[in-house]
Amino acid sequence: MTEWYEHMFFGEKASRHRFDILERIRRKKGLRGIYVIVPASNPGNILDIIPAAELAKAQYEEGRDLLVVGVARGYDEALETAGRIVGQLYRTTGTFELERML
Repeated sequence: MTEWYEHMFFGEKASRHRFDILERIRRKKGLRGIYVIVPASNPGNILDIIPAAELAKAQYEEGRDLLVVGVARGYDEALETAGRIVGQLYRTTGTFELERML
């Protein structure tokens, strides 16, 4: 199941088409070049960047619940957006514990 963070971060290009992109993610269609940023599956990391097309695969539907905290168009923008999220996390909490911000 996919959930959406209330204060979701968007990359610059993704923010221009935010409603269209979110609808495509919900429908699991037309996801080429779209990336979602979620809390890391590995406790040693902070975030995972996943191609949105992966969400349409059965392993994600049957696997763990995902909280989408960011959306980007293109991998470079996903890296920049993840960096902004981590920066905001540190400024807000003084730590790198994502759960404290969510």
